Amino acid sequence: MQVNNPFHQQRPVCGASIGAFRGEHLPPVSYGGVILVDDEPLGMSVHHLLDAPSDDESDSEDEAPSPNDAILSSANASTNHWLMAMGSQPGVQVAPESPVPMWELEISDDEGPNSSNDDQTSFDFSSDSELDSDDESEEDEELADSSTSRVTVGDIEGIELGDGEEIRITQPAIDDVEDDFFPSEEDRDDDHLDSHELGHVHASSGIRRWKRDGVVHEIDWALLKLNEDRLQPYNLVQGGRRFCFNRIIEQDQREISAKLEHPVSRRHYTPEEDEYPNGVASADSLGGLNVHCFGRTTGLQGGMVGSAMSSVRIYRRKTFSRSWHVAGGFGVGGDSGAWVIQNGSHRVVGHVLAWCERNHIAYICPMEVLLEDIKRTLKAKRIYLPGSSEEARFHARYKKAILGKEDSAVEELECAVEGLGIVDSAVDITQAMAARRSRLGLPPLTTSGESDKENLPVLRSRVIKVKEGRGGQLEMVGVP
Repeated sequence: MQVNNPFHQQRPVCGASIGAFRGEHLPPVSYGGVILVDDEPLGMSVHHLLDAPSDDESDSEDEAPSPNDAILSSANASTNHWLMAMGSQPGVQVAPESPVPMWELEISDDEGPNSSNDDQTSFDFSSDSELDSDDESEEDEELADSSTSRVTVGDIEGIELGDGEEIRITQPAIDDVEDDFFPSEEDRDDDHLDSHELGHVHASSGIRRWKRDGVVHEIDWALLKLNEDRLQPYNLVQGGRRFCFNRIIEQDQREISAKLEHPVSRRHYTPEEDEYPNGVASADSLGGLNVHCFGRTTGLQGGMVGSAMSSVRIYRRKTFSRSWHVAGGFGVGGDSGAWVIQNGSHRVVGHVLAWCERNHIAYICPMEVLLEDIKRTLKAKRIYLPGSSEEARFHARYKKAILGKEDSAVEELECAVEGLGIVDSAVDITQAMAARRSRLGLPPLTTSGESDKENLPVLRSRVIKVKEGRGGQLEMVGVP
């Protein structure tokens, strides 16, 4: 398939081609965008960006994946015919010669397209007794009773925070660079790192599951620390406004547009067509949404989220998880990690995880679930998208708190000064005190002439007189 977005971008935007280097260059995926974790900007994609093709997947007949399995390794190895042309996109890959009755073992019958055949057998996905051993069933029960991730069959370890500095990320991926770009085939790997390095891995989830609000999700994310000269601090979907019915550009979109770092990477689209995703859609209400996506392979495409979640099984899994699926023109190999955006709202629905070749649908993980998992995994205090209302509210509260502390410090200083009885001849202390009482919402202080006379001795006792002493030195004495 033709790759629509293989280009180098000085400051990558949503859907750019990226690849990882872990002793070898790995197949390409899509750059999702940038998020703020405790106000630190980090790029986002999928963990399986980091998974190299495994030799034993093709060498062992017992371990070979079923043609109906969702392949989750970053592989396009020609030695494994189930993985050919997959790129690094995991998918529910069904070979043309695969037996139809096997289909229901991998995908639930509530999937939507091609799911209304009355002759097909329906399975109860709550137990998966035909696939599980006793130990695996116990693992699934433990997961079902927990709000945290547990180790299950098929899990892949993630990259701990701070352990990914040696895993370098490039943009574009080496597969998307013209062959004649490198002067020497022998130095190709090093030359690509020197000329196209984007940053390194900050942390990743690995491949694991998390039960959230009764739904078991496949968790798959990676966070990238981008080099400063290659970071675009706001998210941009080229041509995204083509999916917005409202032609009036909202205020928050205009504000983001004015803050973009230059150069701004665009091809085939005008600045007026830019969209700046700055919100997150609720994971519980994605059914039926009209969406669009800009992926490394498919470019800008539209689609619709299915009315209900599907039961899917990733390769090497023994049990099913649940996922939203999208019928549209995106999600094929290389689109993994691309953000899916709700039309007209600029809210991120999720990112692409897998592709079903038979039904031509993409599987996604909800963005809200991903951000919650990132927050709890990294023990972050706050996480949101740049230019979001959440970011604006936080900074407003922070600014108010800082100003409150400054006002409090000024009040304390004024009180201390008044307590010392220091009087500046150039300032009317009465006016100063009146202004302060007004600021504090206190009634004005009124005094009669008699009370002023009564206070005169006290005022006199506070007056300081300076006189010249012996040897020309200054002496300060109180005047009674």
